[in-house]
This record gives sequence, structure tokens and C-alpha cells, in this order.
Amino acid sequence: MVGFGKNIEINTNKPLPHLDVGSIPAFSATQTIGKDKINCYALICNQAYVPRRNSAFIYQGLVKSALNPLISHGVCSLGEGKQNYVFVYENNITGSITADHDDICLGWKPDKVIDVVFRSLVDIFKLFQDNKFFHGNIRPSNMFFSKKDKGRVILGDCLCTPASSMQPAIIEPIERAMAEPLARGDGDICDDIYAFGASLALIMRAHDEEFLGKSDEEIIREKIEKGSYATLTGKMRFSGPIHDLLKGLLHDDGKQRWGIQEIITWADGKRPGACQPINRKKADRGLNFSGKNYSHAYGLALDIGGSPKALVEIVENGKLEQWISRNLGNKHLLERYHTALKHAKSHRKGSGFEESLVSDIRSALMPEWPVIYGGRCFSYKGMSTALAYAFANEGDLKIFHEMFDRGVFLNWLHMQGAEKKLFANWLKLFDNCRVYIKDTRSGYGLERCLYMLNGDVNCLSPKLEGYFVTEPEQMLNAFEEIALTNHMGGLFMDRHSTAFLSVLDGRSIEGCLYDLGSSEKHRQIMGNLRCLSNIQSRYKMQSLPNLSKAFINNLQPVYARFHDRTIRKNIEDRVAKSAKNGDLKAMVSILDNNEAVKSDMDNFKRAMQEYQNLSLEYKSLSKKLKNQNIFALREAHEFSAIVSAVIALLFIAITTLLYFSRGELF
Repeated sequence: MVGFGKNIEINTNKPLPHLDVGSIPAFSATQTIGKDKINCYALICNQAYVPRRNSAFIYQGLVKSALNPLISHGVCSLGEGKQNYVFVYENNITGSITADHDDICLGWKPDKVIDVVFRSLVDIFKLFQDNKFFHGNIRPSNMFFSKKDKGRVILGDCLCTPASSMQPAIIEPIERAMAEPLARGDGDICDDIYAFGASLALIMRAHDEEFLGKSDEEIIREKIEKGSYATLTGKMRFSGPIHDLLKGLLHDDGKQRWGIQEIITWADGKRPGACQPINRKKADRGLNFSGKNYSHAYGLALDIGGSPKALVEIVENGKLEQWISRNLGNKHLLERYHTALKHAKSHRKGSGFEESLVSDIRSALMPEWPVIYGGRCFSYKGMSTALAYAFANEGDLKIFHEMFDRGVFLNWLHMQGAEKKLFANWLKLFDNCRVYIKDTRSGYGLERCLYMLNGDVNCLSPKLEGYFVTEPEQMLNAFEEIALTNHMGGLFMDRHSTAFLSVLDGRSIEGCLYDLGSSEKHRQIMGNLRCLSNIQSRYKMQSLPNLSKAFINNLQPVYARFHDRTIRKNIEDRVAKSAKNGDLKAMVSILDNNEAVKSDMDNFKRAMQEYQNLSLEYKSLSKKLKNQNIFALREAHEFSAIVSAVIALLFIAITTLLYFSRGELF
């Protein structure tokens, strides 16, 4: 049993596999309130899949029977020096509406789907919209029968993994389905409504092996060419009201898709206004690209990633521009094309030009679609969770570096036209990222981009392996535990922890960045000590004896700065005394004592001057001693001359004195 919070116990020996969320395991848990025990279940997160910690606070405030109540969430110590983030829900679930999570075509009758699923969940969308909450996990396999309300359905977890990362592509709107699951990012109420409509359609659809066997790419292409409604419903035919509902919920234009008001109107038995079909401009003449003829911009945008060299060819010979201007007749598309081409050519240097050109041109052709680069696809909101996964699993980071450096997300944002002003904050963030990845100093680079773009991600420093650090004081407590058994040589801060603090609490680390990035060992140690002491002081934390001892054992490079043995010994004794009290701030104040440093330096300069003078004298004597006979004779002559001069001066002085005192010489 693992204790969590004040009154929750998690039984890690009792897994609940039917409540697992992908690779996130579920375990039985119990909350004790007085004499009552509430049956719960706990989801123990994986650091590679960034949990939606900030969204959890909104979720807890959503009181609705269609949502499983979130009892608690936070960092939990699991024993053996391991921590992780945990979500504890009340176990108000009997089982999923689908026995097989992969078989989402259930063949329910439309009346049953409306009564059981639609009526159970319809009210939560108004709640989501009012609270600006995105669920992102609405699908048949995440719908469960309620224990309390028989015959009603509730939604399962949506917090323990990145938004929509567990969603099958078939459930997601076209543009979100294109992105890698971990790179979809948060959506909005419009995307949740689509997932709701897709779930309703699939629950009504009979089991279809051929349909379920299609790849994500095939499903996406079919949705684009035929529409989501036709793709998901297949050969099914519905009554007028059901047809209108699914058509409205599954409209591929998010602006025309039904919203809360239309859904409420339909639920009240009225018929909302009909949705207009999407009208995609067909070219007067096709464009031959890589052996295939294209009549629509979307078709070309789908395939250009597979033939970068062929794209370079039609861009450089002007055929693509000619096709857009003469055959598509879309001046806005032509303007986007010119902007994208200019952007791509400004980054022509290097081996990644072709990939950059593919990304920029596709964003011009279909600005609503996510960014592609190097055969991968990312939403601007979701690329940070993909980056976190790469860091956590030591994956390839080169592609992320190139995307920031070449500004492919900046280009995508500039393609948004009139809506670009809505992305002003993201423009600033990605512009900062382009600057940060060129800075090799500690506290910058890809690590800084990660923590700046994603407020949910914990510190992924390898030195904090096994700990789930989300706050500066948690970092210091983790280092205090680590210092007891692990010897880091006084160097606790690395690029991840430095970047994490720079974003989360810049005041604790800003004055330490130069020393942390220095090549001199004593500066590195002092940078670490100063930074951690700032955290201890700012958050009024108690004694840290293990950290203090760890620094004491590795302060020799710092002590070596002091040249005077007396001063050095005095400082060592005073620092050792402060270390016994676990007071990092006191240790820093002693080592950073300007008066002691100045006094030691002044004494050192005087000693150096004296040493220099003696060295010059030694060199002079050594040169003269090269010929001892001449040196001895010369020294004797000089000595004799001096003695003679002294005797002569004494004789003259005495004679003069006698003359003036007696008036005569003898």
C-alpha cells in the first residue's frame, strides 16, 4: 500500500487493467473519510507522456454526472526512491461500453445510442465551453457505464497523458488526425464535439473488418475526399433527425460544425439550420507532380512530403507558381506561396533546405493543416509534448532543433492570414525559441524551448531520474535526498534543471548562469551552491544537511582561490560550521565575503611583488656568478673602493671638525 495525501491509499498490488489508459496502469485505491471508505482507482503516470497537470485543476471544478469525479492529483512517492504523478478518481464505473478497445464499431441501434450515450453526455459540452476546458479523450473505449446512474454513460480519464494522444485517428478531425498522437496538443470545444459525433457514428456502425483495417493515412485521405460523415457512416442510412445530427457534428469545416446551441436545439426536437458543404476550388488544368496529376491544392499538399526533390524542381522552374496563379485563381493562396517561398529561401543553407521547403509550401497550400518536417507531423501546440517524449527516451533531437532554427512554425503562423493576431503570443514564443536554440550556454538550447512552451512538463534532468519535479522546492528536496547516497561532486545543476528554473523561477538562477556555464570548476561549484541557496532562502526551506555535506566534500577548488593559509583555514572552519546547520545561504555569504577576498588578494599582490624583486636579484647574482674569478676580483675592487671612500670621508670630516674648533689643523 502506498499513502497519497492525507487519506488515500493506493494498492499497487491490485491492478485494474480494464481502467488502464494505454500504457498508463490503473490500480485500486481507497479514500477514507471518517468511518467511510470510498472505492477509487489511481492512474500512475509515465514521465515520457506529459500529464495535463494544469487542466486537472479545471476538471476538479466540473461537477457533472457525466464525468468521473477526480478525488485528488499530485506527486506521489512510490517507494524505492521513485516518484510519479498520480490521478485518483472515484471508481464509479462498471465497465466500458465496448469489450474490445480496438473494436469501436458496435452496431447499436440509433435509438439506443441517443438514449444511452447522447442523453448522458450532451450537457457536458456547455460545461466545457464555459470553463474553456478541452477533454480530448472522447471515444467509445473511454465511455463507461455508471454504477450510480444505471443505464447512463460517463467519460473516463483525459488527464494522465497529453491531450488526444490516446485517440485513434479515425475519431479526430482531419487536421488533428494528421499530427502524431503525442504532437496534437490541446484543442477546443469544436474538436470535442467532432469526437462526440464520430463516436456516435461508430457506435451505430456494425462491425466492419475492412473499415477497421484501414491505415490512418487511408482514413484521413478518405475523409478529405469524401467527407467525414460519408467515411464514418459508410453505407448506413438514417432518419432525418439522426442524419442532421451526425452531419452537423461531423462537418469538416470547424467554423460550420455544430456548436452548443445547435446541439441543444436538436435535443429539444427542433431542426437547426442546414450546414453548407465545403467548396474546394478545382484547378482549370492539372499540375503534374512526381508522375501524378493534381487538380486540388489539398491533394498536392498531401503528397509533396513524399517527393522533396520533385517539389524543388517545380518551384525553381516556376510551374507551381504558374499553376496557382493561372489555374486555381486564388490570390490569397498566391500571396501565401510567395511569403512561404521567401521564408524557405532565407534558410537555403544547410542540408535541410528541401524539408524546410516542403514544410513551408504545404503550410501555404493548406494553412489549417499541421506542420510537416522530415516525414513527421506536428501541431504548433503539441510539438512540445513530442519534444518531451524525445528527451525522456533519449530520442533524436535534431529534427526539433532544425524546426526551430528554420522557423517552420513561424512560417505556419504567418500563413494564418486574418486570424494571425490570435496567435500573437505563439509568434513571440517561437521567435524566442529560434534565438534560444542558437545559444549554447547553460539554461538555453532546446531545454529552454521545452519548458517555455509547455507548463505541464516536469524537470527531465537525468540527475533527477526517479523524481517528478514540478516546483523549485521539490527540486531542492530531491537533491537533498540524492545527496545522501549519490556523489555529484557539488555539480547538481545541468542543462535541464537550469532551463527549468530559468522559466519557472528566473530570480533564483539569473545571477548564477555565468558561473554555471563556466569551464572553471570553482565557478561551477559556486554557481550550483549559490543557485540552490537562493531556492532555500526564497522558499524559506528548512535545514539541508545532506546537500551541505555534499558541497563541503567538494569545495577544495573554491578554497584554492584563497592564497593566505590563515584566511583559508578561517573560511574553511566557518563554512564547516554553517554546513552542520544545513544553511546553504550562510555558506555562500562566507565564501562570497568581499572583504576576505580583497584582503587575501592584497596580501597576495604584496607577496608577489616581493617575490618578483627577489627573483630579479637572484637572476642578477646568478649572471655575475657565471665567472667566479672575475666576479670575486670585481666585488673585491668594489668593496675596497667603498672602504677607501668611507675612510677618506671620515678623515676629511674629522680634520674639518678639528680645524674649526681649534683654528688650526695640528
